[in-house]
Amino acid sequence: MTLRLSLIGTLAALLLMSCAPTSVLNSNEGVAAEQVVRLPASSGRELEVRVWAASDPTVVVVFSSGGGGQPAAYERLMQALPQESFTVIAPVHSDALARGDLSGSGGPASFFSRLEDLAIARAYAEATYPGLPIVVMGHSFGSLMSALAVGASTPVGTQGDPGVKALVALSSPGIIPGLMTPDTYRTLSAPVLVVTGDRDVVPGMVADWRSHRALYDDSSVPGSALMIVPEADHNLVVNADDATFSALVELIATFIRAEALGDATARARLSKIEIGGATIERR
Repeated sequence: MTLRLSLIGTLAALLLMSCAPTSVLNSNEGVAAEQVVRLPASSGRELEVRVWAASDPTVVVVFSSGGGGQPAAYERLMQALPQESFTVIAPVHSDALARGDLSGSGGPASFFSRLEDLAIARAYAEATYPGLPIVVMGHSFGSLMSALAVGASTPVGTQGDPGVKALVALSSPGIIPGLMTPDTYRTLSAPVLVVTGDRDVVPGMVADWRSHRALYDDSSVPGSALMIVPEADHNLVVNADDATFSALVELIATFIRAEALGDATARARLSKIEIGGATIERR
């Protein structure tokens, strides 16, 4: 309850403030300009948020990096999504490391700060892009943190945000003892797209790639989808070759249009997308 009250107070202050100053980090022609926004958080903490803005956005994507990772590690994806008319907002979590290690869970210490980071980022999205649907997306540990916004449960309870229309989970952290329960994904309230691979293991954390299926298998929301890419490992989103990456972006964009924008053509198209010979499972 204390956490929720703290978040409510922080978000109320954020929505009352004027838009924070931004600085442009790049502005090459034909490339989405990356901006940095600094927003107030609890205990005097300042949250750095990276923004890749579409010229005429239809959806806002709030992205959470893998444990220890920074948004910059996903630069290719951050640049591709605005070309699909999606603005991306990605907080720099407190567990971000300069080396951009994407394999860790971030540890329990980062759990509560990430909850606040993502709530602030969503509030910023709502204030800056009023009326646009919000989709949450994450990689590895970031996919679990993003799933909390669509009703996933942990021992601290649910933190669902009814304004979020869908979740895109690029791998998952597997099952983290003490943080996740058998019911963690049974309470999802929005459709999820899970992308994983049959080599998606994390030494010391995820020994069996099949554990990534839980995010899809344990949820029952219509419109959810799963793709298992042959030979793909935990860092598919970062290391994919150009052809695989293009297909991955098409898959993500099609799912978002289908579920966040209610696009019937996109919904029909989703089953026709293949990555590395893999087909999609759907409900």
